[in-house]
Amino acid sequence: MNEPKTISTLMTLVMEECKKGNINNAIIYLNEAIEIEPNDARFYISRGTFRGTKNYEDAIEDYTKAIEIEPNSVFAYRLRADSKRKLGDYQGAIDDYTKAIEIEPKKAYLYNYRSESKRKLGDNEGADEDDKKADKLKDKSWQKDFLNMKSHSPSDAKLLIGGVKGLKDAWRLGVLHVEYERLKKIQEEQQQQ
Repeated sequence: MNEPKTISTLMTLVMEECKKGNINNAIIYLNEAIEIEPNDARFYISRGTFRGTKNYEDAIEDYTKAIEIEPNSVFAYRLRADSKRKLGDYQGAIDDYTKAIEIEPKKAYLYNYRSESKRKLGDNEGADEDDKKADKLKDKSWQKDFLNMKSHSPSDAKLLIGGVKGLKDAWRLGVLHVEYERLKKIQEEQQQQ
């Protein structure tokens, strides 16, 4: 007879499966964690991140559940917006970025990402306004967070080996790494001008 698995055991199994590259098995263990702790947004965010590698709609469903549990989760809004953007739902992405901005109005990168979606809809004036807001904020917090973590590719699921804290840092790192690369490119382009 198998003993019931604890959250700690399940997270260890998720990390082991990630190391092996078995994302589907990691999702199975996250499903079990959700059965045990259905009101923990972190598990929905994790599962959404894994599911989003194959299906953005499934990821959006998980991020939506995370938002229901933690309505002030900037991270969940940001990830859901990113998934919507990848599906071409630019207005939905703008709505989610806007909600994230309402919660954390001093995060320049949120304005930058909303700007990209506005441009896709032809709202260049609104996009320029967001870019100006981001420039005025001169938000360096993402740089500090990025430098405090290991530098890896956002798709590197092996980051999950650091335990539950590592799982949270992996979520943040994926977002920060993409933002770092984007801003680095902009800075290089500005220096060449």
